[in-house]
Order: sequence, then structure tokens, then C-alpha cells
Amino acid sequence: MEKALPILEKLESTYKNHGNWEFLKHNSRQWRKIVSSSLPTDEQQLTLAEPRPSFRPERPDGRRNARRQPPPGAERPPGNEPPPRAERHTRTEPPQPPNQLTPFVMRLTVLDADNQLVFGRPLRDSKKLEKTITSDGKKVGTLVLTPDINFMDDRAIEFLSKQTRDLGLAAMLVIFLSFLIALPFARHLVLPIQRINRVTHLLASGNYETKIQRYSNDEIGGLARDVNRLAVTLKKNEISRQKWIADISHELRTPLAILQGELDALIDGIRKVTPETLNSLKQELNRLNALVQDLHELSLSDMGALSYNKENLDLTELIREFFESHEGHINASQIQLSLNIPDSGATLFADGNRLDQLAKNLLQNTLRYTDKPGELKVSVEKNTYGINLIWEDSSPGVPPADYPYLFERLYRVEKSRNRAKGGAGLGMAICKNIVEAHEGDISLFQSSLGGLGIKIYFPSV
Repeated sequence: MEKALPILEKLESTYKNHGNWEFLKHNSRQWRKIVSSSLPTDEQQLTLAEPRPSFRPERPDGRRNARRQPPPGAERPPGNEPPPRAERHTRTEPPQPPNQLTPFVMRLTVLDADNQLVFGRPLRDSKKLEKTITSDGKKVGTLVLTPDINFMDDRAIEFLSKQTRDLGLAAMLVIFLSFLIALPFARHLVLPIQRINRVTHLLASGNYETKIQRYSNDEIGGLARDVNRLAVTLKKNEISRQKWIADISHELRTPLAILQGELDALIDGIRKVTPETLNSLKQELNRLNALVQDLHELSLSDMGALSYNKENLDLTELIREFFESHEGHINASQIQLSLNIPDSGATLFADGNRLDQLAKNLLQNTLRYTDKPGELKVSVEKNTYGINLIWEDSSPGVPPADYPYLFERLYRVEKSRNRAKGGAGLGMAICKNIVEAHEGDISLFQSSLGGLGIKIYFPSV
């Protein structure tokens, strides 16, 4: 575009002299004149050189001009004969200068103020360079330089073709090598996933014995370990469910069998309807009702559906009122009570009715399992972390091996399920749910009195 600036200046001066573009419209002679006067002297011939004709001009009658022949009878003077044809020097045209800048000039187009073509090729490419032609400060036209499409010679085209071919071959080689490398690597990744997939399908079908035998230490190996732990957990839950169903069936079957036997004896006349017989039937009904009620409360507690109306209350006052209300029952069971509680200051955010239920379940276990006469010691301790309620009774104790199972549903230490002593085995499970609902913790230890010790932690206000 810098080479075109002199042409631009010449166009502006010529337009100013003529006042319009009529002098240039489709006038190639005028265009060559403008270009030749604008370019440097050493480039004018390179730009505007026109090749000389390589043919003889024709005469007006249509015949080519032949070399002039001498008139008939005329002879060449002696010694002036032309040399033989073989010895003549063939006249050659002077070599034409290479037309290097002609493409540049041919890429120039002149438009008028309305972008109408004045001289040059019609514009077809949107990519172009433009310079405004002005006269007296007004736009009178535009000089446009279109891009050169044929910018590569044969060597460049050959080089580009070779590069394209080499890059294609290299890409094919890289794809092939990548496939060879990725195939074993993908197999290494897919095989453990397939093993995990098979194991999960077996778990979904109820087969909890299967396990993933081999696994690595990466993320897939961690997933395999989690699947194995899931299989163990599902197996434990299945065993617990089966045991739960068996225990519930046993607990319900025992009072129902007793009631059925009593009623059959009354119907057959083996036993007479007496107040003692009716009282025995009522006791079995009460025991069955208590079992159903405990199961209902435990199910509600597991689902988190038990209602809790919490408020700030003093644990020492609640414990003192509880034992005052049950003093007669404790004395009738030949249990000596010892309270070690402060006067006040053990405030916690809790539901008084649920804490009363907690103490009632603990007291029932003590009265049911402690040998007569026995002892019961209850302490309330406050520290910087919270409030501890410590419950200790006398012998017999519980083997430490049974501690982890005492909070399970329907678990009792005596395997014979002697109903003369034990209940349904739901009291401790309900106690644990109540404590956890108050954000506390319950644990077991060997009592200093020879029996079972229970330590319950509550966060203080």
C-alpha cells in the first residue's frame, strides 16, 4: 500500500485538473501514464513493459509482409551476396524484463465517490485495503488494493504439500502408537471396575458373602475396600434383621401361648373361673401390652419420631423427685438406696418426661436383676464438660464381654429367657436412644458394689 501512495497522489492531482473521472474511465493509456509517472524510473519498465509482438504485422490486404525481394532482373553487385543461410545470424528479440510488479498494478482499482468502478477489476473479495482519494478536502474516490491470491510459487506449494503429507503420516503414527499404549492401560483400568460391578450385582441380589479379593492402593482400590465393607455391613444387618424377627416372634409367642393355654383349660373345664385365674390372664395381657408398647416406642425412637419438649431443668431436682415417688416400690424390693447429688446447679436442656422414662427403665433393670437384699447408688457429678449421671447396683454383675450387646434390641444376658426375671430386653435400647436424642453418651462399667455400672453424660447449659 505504501507503493501505491505515489499513484494516489497522482490521481488526486489529475482529478483536480479534470474535475471528474471521465479522463480515466476504461482508459488504459491514461492509467499507464499515471502509473509510469508515479513509480520510480527503475521500476517503470518492470511494471509497464509490454512484450514486442512475435509475429509479423499483416498488410491491409490480409497478407503478411514478406521480406522485400529485388525487382526482376536486378542482381546484387559482386561481393555483396548475402551469406549462406547457415552462416546468417538469426535476429533475436531483446529479452523482456521480468514482469515482477505487474500483478501489483493489476491489483489496484479506482472507485468514484459512489463506489462505482472507474478503472480496474471489479471487486469480489471483501478483504482489501483502501485509501481515500480527496480533492479540496472532499472525498472524490477510493484507491483499492485487493489481496494477492497467487502468493505462493511452485516451491512453496511443493513444500506445503510435503509438510501436509508428513504431518498426516505423523498423525497416523501417533494415533496408532496411542492405541497400542492405551489398550493395555484401559484394560488395566477396566478389569477392577468390572470386578466391582460383578460384586455389586451379587450384593444387590442378596449374596453378602462375596468379596473383591484383589485391589490396588489407588482410588479404585479404595472403592473396592468400601464395597467389601458394605458387604460386611449388609451381612450384619441381615443377621440382625433375622434375629430381630425371631426375637419378636418369641416374645409375642410366649404370652400368647400362656393365654391360649389358660383359656383352653377354662373352656375344657380343667380350671374353674376364679379371681386367681382371671388375675393370671390379666398379668399376661399386661406383659404383652408392655412389650407392644416398648416396641412401639423403640420404633418411634429409631425413626426419630419421638416428641421431645426440651427446656432448661435441674437434673438434681428431677432425680430427687423421681426417687421420692418410687420410694415405696424400692423398699418393697429390699433395695437400699444411696443418693449422692448436689443441692442444685446441674442445669441441662432436656425433656423432663423422657428423662423420667430413662430413670424408670434403669430402675426396672435394677429391681429385676439385683439379688435381694441389694444396693443402689445414684450420683450426679458436674464438671467443665457437662453433667454425669452415674447409676450403680449390687451383684450380680454382667460379664464385660456382654457390654457391647446390652444396648441391642431384645438382648438379655440370660440366654434361657426366663421371664420370671427378665423383661423383653428393650429397656437399654430405649435408654440409649433417649440419651443420644439429648446429645449425650451412655457407657457401661463394673460397679464398685459388685453389679453393673452405667455412666450417662449430658451437655450442660
